[in-house]
Amino acid sequence: MRPSVCFVTRELYPFWGAGIGVQVAGTLAALADACDLTVVTTAAHRERFERCRGSLPRWLQGVQVAFVTEPEQRGEYYNHMHAYSAGVFECLRELFPRRGPDLIEFPDYLAEGLVTVQAKRAQDPWLRNTAVATRIYTTAELCAVLEGHLPQDFETATVLAAERYCLSHADALLWAGGDVLASYQRYYGGNQLAPALRIRHALPDPEIFQQASQGPDDPRPLRPLRFLYMGRLERRKGVEDLVEAFLSLAERSWELTLVGGDTETGPLGASLRVQLETVAAGDPRIRFESGVPRTKLAELLAKHDVVVCPSLWENWPTVVLEAFACNRPVLATPVGGLTEMVRSEDAGWLARSTGASALADAAEELVRNPQIVRTKIAEKRPRRAFNRLADPKLVRAGYDSLLRSFRDRAKARYIPRSTPYTYNGGRESRLRLSTPRATPLVSIVIPYFRMHKYVEEAVQSAVRQTHERIEVIVVNDGSFEPEARILDLLVTRYGVRVFTQHNQGLGAARNAGIAHARGRYIVPLDADDVLEPRFVERTLEALCGDPSLCYVTTWSLYVDDSGEPLGNGYQPLGNEARELLLHGNVAGPATALMPTAIFHRGFQYTEDLVSYEDWDLYARFAEAGLYGCVIPERLFRYRVRGDSMLRSVSERRMARLHGELAARRKEGQSSWTCRNA
Repeated sequence: MRPSVCFVTRELYPFWGAGIGVQVAGTLAALADACDLTVVTTAAHRERFERCRGSLPRWLQGVQVAFVTEPEQRGEYYNHMHAYSAGVFECLRELFPRRGPDLIEFPDYLAEGLVTVQAKRAQDPWLRNTAVATRIYTTAELCAVLEGHLPQDFETATVLAAERYCLSHADALLWAGGDVLASYQRYYGGNQLAPALRIRHALPDPEIFQQASQGPDDPRPLRPLRFLYMGRLERRKGVEDLVEAFLSLAERSWELTLVGGDTETGPLGASLRVQLETVAAGDPRIRFESGVPRTKLAELLAKHDVVVCPSLWENWPTVVLEAFACNRPVLATPVGGLTEMVRSEDAGWLARSTGASALADAAEELVRNPQIVRTKIAEKRPRRAFNRLADPKLVRAGYDSLLRSFRDRAKARYIPRSTPYTYNGGRESRLRLSTPRATPLVSIVIPYFRMHKYVEEAVQSAVRQTHERIEVIVVNDGSFEPEARILDLLVTRYGVRVFTQHNQGLGAARNAGIAHARGRYIVPLDADDVLEPRFVERTLEALCGDPSLCYVTTWSLYVDDSGEPLGNGYQPLGNEARELLLHGNVAGPATALMPTAIFHRGFQYTEDLVSYEDWDLYARFAEAGLYGCVIPERLFRYRVRGDSMLRSVSERRMARLHGELAARRKEGQSSWTCRNA
């Protein structure tokens, strides 16, 4: 049976994209005879796809293509791509209703895979036998850093945090070669990345370049060497250094053509092309051209002698493979994948470093000795390098290795042998226990203060969980009005345990309930909220699958006073991005499953905050190096009342609450008593 492989990418050649889109197309071409292939892409390509359905390029023939609508507004999601990634996950579930495909691959750029990676980390049964991989292209964070402008707004920060999450928690991190993986390890931290596997890229249409390379290979000896840059005019691509380097050459006999679209990555966001043209000052040896169609690239390459790749950092650039396929050598900076590509078959030259000076020295040598270039072309070294680097057989072998290694350990990784649970198959199936006594008791703690209208529904949702061993604790936080007699009825009807204290606030009530809990796990539940039946089962399943987690929570659905859905909810990111926790509660709601033991380590809810004590707790977890995860399913309903904290307290006094939380974190990070007193 052929493996099923799904590629998720908003860039898909020939509809859009030169880098990621072309490389995905090359992988599709390489795997066409070995796998059942699916592509999930943006609905922005749907119209063009339908127009050319009868004449699709060969790498899309026989491929199932599905489209995800770009969200018009992000709603309650943290950014556009967060909402889009939720749409991707929903689309995947529709495409593969019974179980996930053998492999789902996402690009690292913009974290298209966030929600799917969250689901996989949370032990989603649908993904039990699916490898979820993140492919290194170049993250938006690295792009921004190398463009010289890293936005500081909260929304951008959530995108970059999502990228880091996908790099860390995918089953595999795919990279093509060279110094690419080591670069990511240096920037992000080696222990922050998923297990890595090297898999090459192929070109989808090598024949158009191979045909060009069959033509005359020896440049005319009397004309100047012609250098070619292909790509967007961007700061990170090193084009400023390139122009400066060539203008500084002592040798005057050369030509440089820069082909590509303009960007606003010049100083203060100005046009980079305008800046480069100003620097070039009309030098006739430097020409700027707009981008050319891919079908014309081979003709363009054939007219030049050397392709220059002066990037500040580069992954595994398609333009180098295209140059090699056309038998043109490459002059490049020693970064990323270029360190391996250019050395392969001695198909080019590496400058000693990045920067104009190093590029000038390398280019000067070639201009003075053009026979060096002619020799490489005559010996077809670039063409040999292409055959070695872009062999479709290597691509297939890489994916075979990934699928085989994941299959061998999928079961053990899904539910460790050390847990007392076995999964009985099917998304709606319940966990079966190896022995009845192995079932952990879960204590659901419900603080109560004047919530007589809603508390019984909350208790009902707690006792009707699919996980069987539940105790429900209600803490009456000083509510002595006649309506509070409903608590006595709850004891009789549902067997809840009720404890009463003077009014001390929500944090103190939760702490009191936890102190009385007998379970191995705690679930705080507000008296006006409602759990879905599988909340405890799914969160417990996730926590048992990864015992390093300190909490597991889920998405929520907002409902009004009467319980009617409001059409949105809360989709947290988790507490791993500590810098985000300084600006908002991205960690999750109070309703979460936590090991009781964590409260025996000195953690408890802050008792003098009027709101966001859950945010404060998750932030303190993060400071201690303890992290949770989020199940991207709406497994509880959060009631948004007219007088709820979400509306009546938090919105009016958000700045004050933020300040209080920040002060408490700073206070806790320092010692305030004199040890020698």
